[in-house]
Amino acid sequence: MEQIENDSTNNRDIKIICLSEHWKTKNELKNYNIKNFILKAQFCRLHGEHGGVAVYVHTSLKAKERKEISYVSVKGLMECAGVEFRIGKIKVICMTVYNNGTTDILTEKLNVLLNKFENENAQVIIVGDFNIDLLGESQRKTEWLMFLSSHNMKRTIFEATRITGTTATCIDGIFTNLDMPYYSNIIDNHISDHTAQTITLMGPRTKQTFTWKRIYSSHNLNQLKTNLRTLNWRFLNDLDDVNEQFNYFHDLFMQHLNQACPLKKFPIQKKHKYKCPSELQRSMKNKLDVLLVCSRSDRRFQEQYKKVKYEYDRMLIQNRKEAYQKIIERSDNKSKATWSVVNSIKSQPEKNNFPIEGNIEEISNRLNKYFVNHALDMTMNNPYKNTKRNINIKANESIYLRPISLQELENIIKSLKNKQTSGVDGVSNSIIKQCMKEILEPLRIIINNSIKKGMFPDRLKNAIVRPIFKKGDENDFGNYRPISILPSFSKIFELAFCGQVMTFLLKNRIFTKNQHGYLKGRSIQTAIFNFVKNKQVLLRTEIYLWDCFWIYRKLMIALI
Repeated sequence: MEQIENDSTNNRDIKIICLSEHWKTKNELKNYNIKNFILKAQFCRLHGEHGGVAVYVHTSLKAKERKEISYVSVKGLMECAGVEFRIGKIKVICMTVYNNGTTDILTEKLNVLLNKFENENAQVIIVGDFNIDLLGESQRKTEWLMFLSSHNMKRTIFEATRITGTTATCIDGIFTNLDMPYYSNIIDNHISDHTAQTITLMGPRTKQTFTWKRIYSSHNLNQLKTNLRTLNWRFLNDLDDVNEQFNYFHDLFMQHLNQACPLKKFPIQKKHKYKCPSELQRSMKNKLDVLLVCSRSDRRFQEQYKKVKYEYDRMLIQNRKEAYQKIIERSDNKSKATWSVVNSIKSQPEKNNFPIEGNIEEISNRLNKYFVNHALDMTMNNPYKNTKRNINIKANESIYLRPISLQELENIIKSLKNKQTSGVDGVSNSIIKQCMKEILEPLRIIINNSIKKGMFPDRLKNAIVRPIFKKGDENDFGNYRPISILPSFSKIFELAFCGQVMTFLLKNRIFTKNQHGYLKGRSIQTAIFNFVKNKQVLLRTEIYLWDCFWIYRKLMIALI
């Protein structure tokens, strides 16, 4: 799999990978993942029976499994699996086949499928290992090519696909009835004694889409800071209303941001994570290519080829390990990065790529209605909402929020993460930190007045809500979780309040000893540790326990 992943990474145009004779059971195949690809269709034999076929599809390509293709498989004789995707308005079906060399069952099963696809006006690509040599002359070759011709399927591979020291045969191939431009090729990828075959489709060009972005160059940022320094913020002291103060500040800030860093139109380009191979990897690959050609004509090179091939495979595995190690080392959240690596290695679960039915505005309104009503329903229908909790904590003093200083505000802004994510106003944490010195004074005035008046600016209450799909049916709104992206300025206000509130709660010991969430130095790990520790103490005193666990598959917090 390391070799296949390396080839798919270096060739950014690969969208579908078809495998024949993968030798894995259904459960084993799920644990073999190709980065950025999803296992969409498969046929597997039992353990130790070898054979089998599989189709992996790139995450950027919308495709679905055609289950009737694998249903016609006959184990050991003719095995197949396939997917359906679209190029513009053209429906294309790609299927991979393993055949034991006979033509009767192969043509019988394919005839049923091809007739069905012709009725759907679908175009078909058939790839695989057919074990029928198309370079020599035989009855099986004649029968196979005549059958393909009857369905307007054309042969695309005319070179030898399996070369040994004594033979050269074309037993693998790609056949299609596409009416769009395409070209085929073979690749020596050193995975098996068979070459890999490729077909590239030259489909219609998609319509170019655009997005709006700001250019934060050093010149633009210096211009923004210069403009902000010239502003006189004393007028804010003359305003008594918090909303008027913040709106005045925000309008001026956005005005100068648009002048110094204007929004510009850019075409949206697909992101390709291309990793250039190292010089050693490139050199060893070239050496393998040369030794492969030499070993086919002179057996004395076969042992040397096997030795270099082993070293090349070990190098790919080592490179992969080092890449995963760097991801974990560079991450701030080691646990999250580790699970991200584990999930990338595991076979990704299949997801329904087809969107929710309806236009964008209609879908947004339906999702909004669901989230609002569902949160209220969960609150009202909670069977434990009237449960009395034995928490009797009293504070000896009242909470008081004092005005913050410039130094405190500066520390708050410095604590923000350097993220480019922005709320509805398009202002990110990064841009605020860049011009921090220039906006400290107006923000201090507004925040202190907000504390004094007990008001939060209305403009900061607007958030971008993104429904994140988790699993299951994409048309079921219950499988989505709403994530709110707040304005960056609202985070500064919240941290200014949060610091003083937390100080009061900790000072007066409002939190119980069982509170592990949202506290510094405490987490789910400390909660589990305390639970196990207390359980062990009770077991040593011979007290029998009844453990009750409530597992919520769907959790939603309603702020009312």
